[in-house]
Amino acid sequence: MAFKRFSTDLNKAIKLRVAKPKQGDFLQLDCTFDRQRANFDTLLKLEVFETHIRGGDVPEIMATVNTEKVVYGMNESEIEASGVIFNSGKTKSELKVTWKSDDGYCRLYTCRAYGLVNNNSTEKTIYRAIKVQGKNDEVCTRHDGPAAPQKEDKDERCCSSADEIEANDRAIKTLTAEMERLPALEAELKKKDKRISNLENVVHELSKKLQSFEESTQSEQSCIGAEELIANISDNLNSKIEEIDSQSTVVTHLLHESRNREEVILRILSIDKGVYYVSSIFDAAVYIASRKDEEFDLKLMNDRCKVQGGYLVEFDSILEQNFVTAFLETTGNHRYYSGANDVSEEGQFVYFNSKRPVTKVRWEKGEPNNQWGREDCVEISEDGLNDKSCGKGRYVCELPLLRSSDRP
Repeated sequence: MAFKRFSTDLNKAIKLRVAKPKQGDFLQLDCTFDRQRANFDTLLKLEVFETHIRGGDVPEIMATVNTEKVVYGMNESEIEASGVIFNSGKTKSELKVTWKSDDGYCRLYTCRAYGLVNNNSTEKTIYRAIKVQGKNDEVCTRHDGPAAPQKEDKDERCCSSADEIEANDRAIKTLTAEMERLPALEAELKKKDKRISNLENVVHELSKKLQSFEESTQSEQSCIGAEELIANISDNLNSKIEEIDSQSTVVTHLLHESRNREEVILRILSIDKGVYYVSSIFDAAVYIASRKDEEFDLKLMNDRCKVQGGYLVEFDSILEQNFVTAFLETTGNHRYYSGANDVSEEGQFVYFNSKRPVTKVRWEKGEPNNQWGREDCVEISEDGLNDKSCGKGRYVCELPLLRSSDRP
């Protein structure tokens, strides 16, 4: 079995080995990373990609190990993965991936390390790749070098993780169920309309009686008795009018809710899954995360969110922040920009779209700190929020399912 190696790992901090299978064993990849040799202050994650030499050059994440756990990029029925990251004590971290079938040949495997250097002030990525020929050393279709997991400007329309696909399926099922409710809402609207029509008929009859009684009043004695009767009829009439107003408000709300749900469902289902990851539903909203690293501009990215029917994410509670953080962990890229910023006034963080102050959130330890005096944007990580310079990265949009005026 022939190998060919590629690397940007000048210090040879990454060791990527592919084990030749014995009888009954399957192909195994072993990636180890020496943090001290690479001069990394902190290692955030190790990733293993595969690229089919035959049939395309789009890299697919096989597995990722971060500071907390191993995340599968491929189905667990195809591979088995294990790993651990050490940022204190031991200097070597590891990620192992083993195929569960007689597969894995004619591929380019890449191990990528992502972390922080220069006293944790600068992000850095290095990789090492190895090209595996056919099972019996047959030559595969030519591949000139490693595909582009390391090229951040490439359009990364690659594979969703199993968790993210499952979340999308759950969201679609929930939205479909909401659509199935529309006929019931329409039937309820018809009942309300009929109720209003009946009440209007009652009011009309009461008005006719009141007019007839006023015309038939001939004497002062009759008027004395009539005043009480008129007062009763007037009270009854006002009560019916108030009931009509109340029912009209309910019908209007139901009608708006029905129309809004239908519009939102169609919009969510039309989102390009090659451009955005899509979350499940949380508190009448869904969240979409961009798949491509690019220069982050608050106005430009907020306008892109508006095209999708939302805005750069704004947290109303710790619970919402935790939900979005868990969703982002399924994408394999754990740091995304939010709508929070202190561009206008240093230290006064507000959300770009609503201009509301940033409260009820969880920050990383020691943050915000405006390091180097130019951290005006805010990113989301598994440890909390962190103020950061507005540079290259990804972003998250929040898409409300109902307009604010229609929320209960």
